[in-house]
Amino acid sequence: MKKFFITVMIAAFTLCLFAATAYAISWSCSNCEQTFSFDSRDSAYLNNFAQGHMSVCNPSSTSGNGYSGDPAFDMMIPVLQEIFNSVGESIWGSSEAEAAEQARQEEILRQQELEKQRLEGEMRKREEEKKNRLAAIQERLLSETMHLPDGKGTLDSVPFTQEPVEMMEFDGVDDGLRPQGTSFFGLGGGKKITAAPDPNVGQRRNLKNGVYLAQAACRSNTEDAQFLMEEALQVIDGKIPSITIPQEGIEILSEEKFLEFQKENHAYRQARDSHFVLSDQAVWANSKYIKARKIYDKAKAAQEKVIKDPNVDLKEQHRLLTKTLAALKKLHEAREKSYCELEGAQSQICWQRFQVEQQLKALAVKEPPRPLGELIRKEREQNWPTLSERVLHRGLSWFGEREGKKVDEQLTAEYKVYRDPETEKQLERVLERIKSISPYPNEKIAVKIMDPDDKVDFSVKASPTTIYFDKGYLDALKKEHRDNPKMMEDRLLVDTGHEIAHIQNDHGMKGILLQKNINQKIEEVDLKDFTFSPDFHSDDALNEVYTKISRDVRMADYIKSQEEEADRLGIQYAFTAGASPRAVKLFFDELKSSEKERLMKLRSNPEYDPVALQVERMLEDHPRVDERLKVQEVIWGEKFWLDK
Repeated sequence: MKKFFITVMIAAFTLCLFAATAYAISWSCSNCEQTFSFDSRDSAYLNNFAQGHMSVCNPSSTSGNGYSGDPAFDMMIPVLQEIFNSVGESIWGSSEAEAAEQARQEEILRQQELEKQRLEGEMRKREEEKKNRLAAIQERLLSETMHLPDGKGTLDSVPFTQEPVEMMEFDGVDDGLRPQGTSFFGLGGGKKITAAPDPNVGQRRNLKNGVYLAQAACRSNTEDAQFLMEEALQVIDGKIPSITIPQEGIEILSEEKFLEFQKENHAYRQARDSHFVLSDQAVWANSKYIKARKIYDKAKAAQEKVIKDPNVDLKEQHRLLTKTLAALKKLHEAREKSYCELEGAQSQICWQRFQVEQQLKALAVKEPPRPLGELIRKEREQNWPTLSERVLHRGLSWFGEREGKKVDEQLTAEYKVYRDPETEKQLERVLERIKSISPYPNEKIAVKIMDPDDKVDFSVKASPTTIYFDKGYLDALKKEHRDNPKMMEDRLLVDTGHEIAHIQNDHGMKGILLQKNINQKIEEVDLKDFTFSPDFHSDDALNEVYTKISRDVRMADYIKSQEEEADRLGIQYAFTAGASPRAVKLFFDELKSSEKERLMKLRSNPEYDPVALQVERMLEDHPRVDERLKVQEVIWGEKFWLDK
């Protein structure tokens, strides 16, 4: 800056000298004989200069007008004054602006430092207040603990202390759970040691609130249902609900349901965590691919540029480009793989979320199981025979007695009756227990035991007048329940109740009447004779096959409905007589075992035909055991035989 102004001053001085010599005229002094040159354009200056010079040369002269007598110096004076004034103003003006800007910046920094100190002070104050409030709460809880009525200092009545402080300010009504957990968590050591929460209690409370929201979602429209279900899933994970939930909420139905939901929710959370990890991996793989793509594009552009230069060896450039392209392809494959894994994880999340929502909805809409006694009364009221049904049964009983005698003669001729007075008394006692609570307690029904040496192909069977037991089956029951006679008698109650339901509802007689009323008697047709050979073109044979199958299917459907009715009524009779629900499950297990054994024998046959098996299943006169059990679960509750 100073060098610049010095340069300007020198230039101005030179300019003045040049101006002084320009247009100059000469004047000679008569006293000192000196000659001076000055600007001829200023005539007034000539006279003034002459007077000034004469006064200098003649000291006795008093005239003077402020000029030095040197024209060059006199012309430089005003120019130099202007230059000095301008330079001074520039120097002093710029320094003042810089000082003002520096002062402003210092003021800003000082204000920022003051604001920072203020915020730090407020933060320290809030932390101190929070610490003091927590200490006060812990002191209060400790005081309540140490002054319990039992004097033992247990934590059974201390509220849950691990909730956020904001939630502690609201003391709600007890929701029926034990928020403090059990006395086995967090005990021992220190005056201010509080009990850690029981994790199961927190999970149950969250599930309870989540089920309440899921129930609300089931009753809401589509838009609200989606929001409520999302809120339910977040509440289960521990989020404080944004919707007011009643303290009583909704009750968890059973320990089994709670454990099933925990399993599904754990799988959903694992899938969600896996998706987060794979999402980060996909982002990382994509960033590496983009970076490699830029490197490849740059190398490609460089190669295209040097191709035009004949002095450059392209072999090295080609090698580097090939290497870069291979790395790029590898990263591209890694990125595509990451995206595929991410999509798979997203599908897994959707599936697990669907499973969790189904569990929640099942917990929300299902009613608590009714007591067994109430279900028995309800079934008895619904299934008790009407007056017309009683009249029909009385009319069919006469035909039933005649048909029963025929069946008894046929069976006793085919199999040998086994006599065992003790077992017969037990069976008669069970029979009387079932008859006493049935609609027809005075009906005459006999009990017989068939000898297993004759290879009896049934366990329990009934005619319109008699119930037949296989001795081998009875011996197996005695052996299986030799340590639990009560369970054996319960199983006999279920078997007897099932057969009495057949007898008292006239299933056998109704089946005979249905058989007689089918359109016409059809001769037996062997399905093996039905082929597609050229010699087989008989429409009559096709009609015979179709009619026979239609008749058998019709009869099979009717008998299946009879079996379902006998299951329902027989189980009702057994429950009313005091049988355990566990005996019902063992009854169906025995049927399932017999069904598997029959199927294995069929498949072990060298002439086994899958098509024939399908036809046989279509013509079965008994429903499948699994189907029969599901029907009973609808009536008596899902898995009604558990915990009984």
